[in-house]
Amino acid sequence: EVTYLVQNTRIHIMPSMNPDGYEKAEEGDKDGLVGRNNSNHFDLNRNFPDQFFQITDPPQPETLAVMTWLKTYPFVLSANLHGGSLVVNYPFDDDEKGLSTYSKSPDDPVFQHLALSYSKENNKMYEGFPCKEMYPNENFPQGITNGANWYNVPGGMQDWNYLNTNCFEVTIELGCVKYPMAEKLPAYWESNRRSMLQFIKQVHIGIKGFILDATDGRGILNATISVAGINHMVTSYKDGDFWRLLVPGAYKVTASAKGYGPVTKNVNVTEGEAVLVNFTLVRLGSDFHKEDKGKPFTTEAEIPDPNTKEFETLIKDLSAENGLEHFLMSTLGDIDRFRYRTYKDLSEFLHGLNLNYPHITNRTSLGQSVEFRHIWSLEISNKPNTSEPSEPKIRFVAGVHGNAPVGTELLLTFAEFLCLNYKKSNAITKLIDRTRIVIVPMVNPDGRERAKEKECTSTIGQNNANGKDLDSDFISNSSGPVGEREKETNAIIDGLIMKQDFTLSVVLDGGSLLVTYPYDNPVHTVENKDTLKYLASVYANNHPLIHIGHPGCPNKSDENIPGGVICGAEWRGHQGSMKVIPP
Repeated sequence: EVTYLVQNTRIHIMPSMNPDGYEKAEEGDKDGLVGRNNSNHFDLNRNFPDQFFQITDPPQPETLAVMTWLKTYPFVLSANLHGGSLVVNYPFDDDEKGLSTYSKSPDDPVFQHLALSYSKENNKMYEGFPCKEMYPNENFPQGITNGANWYNVPGGMQDWNYLNTNCFEVTIELGCVKYPMAEKLPAYWESNRRSMLQFIKQVHIGIKGFILDATDGRGILNATISVAGINHMVTSYKDGDFWRLLVPGAYKVTASAKGYGPVTKNVNVTEGEAVLVNFTLVRLGSDFHKEDKGKPFTTEAEIPDPNTKEFETLIKDLSAENGLEHFLMSTLGDIDRFRYRTYKDLSEFLHGLNLNYPHITNRTSLGQSVEFRHIWSLEISNKPNTSEPSEPKIRFVAGVHGNAPVGTELLLTFAEFLCLNYKKSNAITKLIDRTRIVIVPMVNPDGRERAKEKECTSTIGQNNANGKDLDSDFISNSSGPVGEREKETNAIIDGLIMKQDFTLSVVLDGGSLLVTYPYDNPVHTVENKDTLKYLASVYANNHPLIHIGHPGCPNKSDENIPGGVICGAEWRGHQGSMKVIPP
C-alpha cells in the first residue's frame, strides 16, 4: 500500500511552519499559549489574505514563504496539522458577517468526503466527543466540522489555499492537549497512521488528464477546468496536466484557455481512481479543422526553425492566464511580490539589475521631475549603449499617471524576467540578442509618491507636482499652440523619443482594461490605422480578459469595447497625448 502511494504520488512534508515559536514552546503545555505566535508575535493562521476581511497585520516571512511554495508546485490536496482539539475542520473558516455559522464552499461535498476519509480511521476522533474534560459541551458528529460553524477564523491558511491555488486543504486537530508529553507520541502515531494513508489516497479521486493544443500537441499551461454547478475552477500545469477532486456523480466539465475555443465533456465519476479525461483545444482563428487531425503537424519540407518554435511555445505559455506569474514563481525564489515599490525601491531595483547584469543592461537618467526625482530608463540588449542599426527598438513606458502603478510593477517584473532568463532560455536569449528593449517604468515619480494604495477612484497622484496631467502635455496633432512643457515631458521627448529611433512603443496606464491606438485627439485620422489596430489587437488577444471587451469597471459597468481595442479619440479623446510625438 505504501509502495503504491509513493510510486504514484508526489508527497511534500513541511514538519514546522513556525520553527521560532516551536523553540519557545514547552512540553506539557495544555493551552499552547507560549510559542503559538512567531518571533514577531503574530498568529500565522490569522495572517493569510482573506476573502471576507482585510488582514491588517503585516505579512510575515513564514506566511510569504509558504504562499510562494504553494504557488510553485501544482498541489492538489493538503492536510494542515494542529493541536487543541480532535476533529477535521474544512472550509470555509470564516463568514462574511464574522459569525459562527456554517460557511459552505462551492466544493462542500468534496471537503466533507476528504474530512471523513481521515476521521473514520481515527476511532476517538470519529466518536465526535473529543475533549470531554476540557470542553464537555463540544460535539463534532463523525469527527468533522465546517470551520466557521465551529468558530470564525479570518486569515486562515486553508481558505487561502482553496481560493488561490488548485489545492484542497483541511485542518486536522490531532489532540486536546497542545503540547503533550513525549511518551504520548506513540499513541498519537497509532491513532493517525491509517488516517494519513487514507487521506493521501484521496488525491487520486475525481478526474485527471491533459489539455493539449490541437495544432502542435503541446500541453497548455493555465488552461481552466470548470465544472457546471460548482463555482470553483482549477488550472492546468506546464505540461497541460490537471487534477480535479470530485465525489462520485455525473458532471459536465469544460476546458478553456485564452485564445482557444472551449471544449465540454460529460463525465461520470465513480468510486476509486480518478477518471482520465483529456481535452484538445483549437486556437481561435486557426486553420486546423477536423479533417486535419489525422495529418502530421509538419512535413519534412516544412520543418520549422527550432528557435522560432521554442519562442512561439514560450509566448503561448506566458500568454495563458497567470502564465508569467507561474514562470516567475518557479524561478525567482524569495522575491516579495506583495507590495508596490516606492521611488527609492524602484531606483535601487534598477540599479541592482544593472549591477547584476552589466553585459545586457544600461541604466540611464532621462532627466528629473519637478521635485528632482530621476526618470530612469533601462536598456536591455546584448550590446547595451551601442548603436546597432540592424536591430529594431521597442520602448515600454509606464507611470505617466502616478496613481496607476500596476504598469510600473509589470515593467519591473518584465525587466527582471528578461535578465534572469538570458542565456537560460534560448527564446529569451534570441529576443535580447536581436532586439533593443528600453523600459521606462515611471514617468511621474512625484505623483507616484503622493498616490495611495486602494484609492481606486481617487485622482491624488495622477498629475505631476505642478498639477499637470502629463498625458496632455505632449505635442498635439491639432494645429493649436504648444505651451511650455513640464520637466517630465521634456525628459521623455528629449532624452528618449527624439534621441532614439524606435520602431514600436507601448504605454501602460490604469483606469480600464483595453488597448487604445492613435489618435487620442479626434482632429485627424491616422494613415496606418490598420497596422496600429492590429498591433493593439495582438496585445489584447494575448491577455486573458482584455479581448473579451467588457472591462467591468465600477464607474462604467456596461462598457463594451469589441475585441478590447479602440481608437483613443473614440474612447476618451484629448490633446497632448504621448502617442502623437513624431519619431
